[in-house]
Amino acid sequence: MSTHQIHVFISHSWEYSRHYNTLADWIFGEKWSSGQASLDFRDFSVPRDDPIHDAPNDAQLQRAIYDKIGRSHVVVIPTGMYANYRKWIQKELDGADYHRKPILAVNPWGQERKSKVVLDRAADSVGWNKEPKKIEIYDIYVQTITASEQRRQQVSSVYISLTSAGIAVLGTVQELDPIYIVGPITFIGAIWLLSILYFRRLAQAKFAVIEQLESDWETRPFELEWIAFKAKRKNPLLRAGLTYLEMMLPFGIAILGLCYLVWRAAKGLC
Repeated sequence: MSTHQIHVFISHSWEYSRHYNTLADWIFGEKWSSGQASLDFRDFSVPRDDPIHDAPNDAQLQRAIYDKIGRSHVVVIPTGMYANYRKWIQKELDGADYHRKPILAVNPWGQERKSKVVLDRAADSVGWNKEPKKIEIYDIYVQTITASEQRRQQVSSVYISLTSAGIAVLGTVQELDPIYIVGPITFIGAIWLLSILYFRRLAQAKFAVIEQLESDWETRPFELEWIAFKAKRKNPLLRAGLTYLEMMLPFGIAILGLCYLVWRAAKGLC
């Protein structure tokens, strides 16, 4: 049986309430599984006895909270405690936005007073029941796949812009030695290629978790989608996969740049 870890950050505002202990016992105190996969929920909240609670200023405590959120997969925040814990919940909301982490809003014991601030920024919201917590956390985990794809596209856009700018300078500034442009562009191409490979491995890991989640479902949407996609992928280029097609550009840039640098070194022109 395989094991998948899910890192959960529970709001700092619950550190001194019975709600935190109840939720922590539900998520971290029991054994969870889905199909053949064992689910290992890890608590990445700021511990109650952590020395950071005695930090001399808010900035240090905020850095500790941001660090924990950055290493989490899901951020759990209450909907009915914003008024009393506005300062810390706002920091947690901002930290989740900064690290692009999905927020799960939880309404303790069906409280009528719910914070619109929390709900508006949450990926989803649930009531105070044990089983739905696991389901909703996984529902949000699925959404991280889309967020990861968006980050990949943003990173590629930056590399394309930098490469285009370098080529434009190379074509307009005649007196500039090409090596001062080709060198950085070659480096950018290599880093770009490594970034694509990183996001590919990350996506594969995320889909592995989703596959395990669907293993005991009667209908498996991700699996059915993949089967249908492969059945219609008759074009030889499409069979290679989008990732491999995407890697052609940075790979070509890096190889051409490297060939030029080797040629310059062989000619003794560097």
